[in-house]
Amino acid sequence: MALTEEQRRAITESGNIIVSAAAGAGKTMVLTERVFRLVTEGTSIDRLLILTFTHAAADEMKTRIAQRLSDAAATESDPRRRRYFRAQAQLCASANISTIHAFCAKVVFRHFFCVGLTPSSKTLDKTESDVLRREARETLLVIRDSFGNSLIPFLARHFDIVAVDVNTSPRLEALVEEYSPFAVLTVVNGENVIKLIL
Repeated sequence: MALTEEQRRAITESGNIIVSAAAGAGKTMVLTERVFRLVTEGTSIDRLLILTFTHAAADEMKTRIAQRLSDAAATESDPRRRRYFRAQAQLCASANISTIHAFCAKVVFRHFFCVGLTPSSKTLDKTESDVLRREARETLLVIRDSFGNSLIPFLARHFDIVAVDVNTSPRLEALVEEYSPFAVLTVVNGENVIKLIL
């Protein structure tokens, strides 16, 4: 495959890079070749951080890099380098090739004590998140009447959301959906407190 000048630079430039391009422009191929170059030059795959936006892209990246290293091992005549490429291909399974969110979660959970989490803390999966979102929406709708028209300004004052005019604001369900992955109602000193996790 013939490379464009930008692709060639992305593969050969030293230092950290960000590759941004439209779908189908060859980002995965370029990053695969860049990683292969770095590994060929002696950087172990487990010393690299490769981040993408989707789980599918991360899985595809792992697969392609492992395949590229396996192919190199199969054609390498030097036994020492062949073993090196095979070992690097096997390390792909545990290498830091993931979504940005997954990497950040890994860092947070590795250092849970620094951010006030317990060792049993975990990241919600989509199903759990959907259940909490639905429960939060239902709870907010139940207490909406006790706040009257002051609910949305209350949320805007106390949480990191955009202040909205109650007369022109979207319905509460849309507000919760737009501004928060989930919200929970907690009781503090006998008072209802809405806690939005943003």
